[in-house]
Amino acid sequence: MQSSNKQLLAEEGDFKFYSLVPVAGSAESSGGSLCVVIQKGTQEAVGCSGPTPYMGWEVDGNPGLLEAKLVFDGYNAGKEVAEGWRYLHKNLLVRGQNDPQPRMAVLDAPEEPSDTLTADAKHLFGVKADSARLLVKDDDRAFYAAIPNDPDKGDICVVVENLKADTASAGCGDLPSVELGAAGVKAKLVVDDYDASKELAEGWRQLHENLLVTP
Repeated sequence: MQSSNKQLLAEEGDFKFYSLVPVAGSAESSGGSLCVVIQKGTQEAVGCSGPTPYMGWEVDGNPGLLEAKLVFDGYNAGKEVAEGWRYLHKNLLVRGQNDPQPRMAVLDAPEEPSDTLTADAKHLFGVKADSARLLVKDDDRAFYAAIPNDPDKGDICVVVENLKADTASAGCGDLPSVELGAAGVKAKLVVDDYDASKELAEGWRQLHENLLVTP
């Protein structure tokens, strides 16, 4: 591999991660002005582009896909972190099948009487009623996180109860976030440690670590 500047950024287990500036006219330079390199022993995989080159590698003996992405100083990685990426270096994000997955600890909490859905909400299609956990009550609404009764419906559900009308709605989808518009409000369920700075700047309110709402 021809390189004018190959720099080791991090090591983890059997893997080394590099940034690389390819030599003009080399095979790597045709892909972009900057590359990320994953190396294991004598094997390596290279992804080139700009400004955030990416490489996904199914390595023999390593379950699942190992991914690496270069990022620039000051890069906002909130979306990636919520999706399971993690920093190994200020300019390097990595993700692999064995990394901790985005989660919501509130769903692991013991069930409390306040978690019980109303009669209408218990019959919502697609939601396991006994999995619901109350996040917050705001005005005349109650917001819950719950598990779908079918994995094909997604990872998580958000339930919104209209306490005045005694009605409820639910929406299910995949992490790191699920949105639902119901009872005169739009609710977004998000994973633990989600970076909500973008939504807050757009006028959303954070009522709970795992819940954003907007009129």
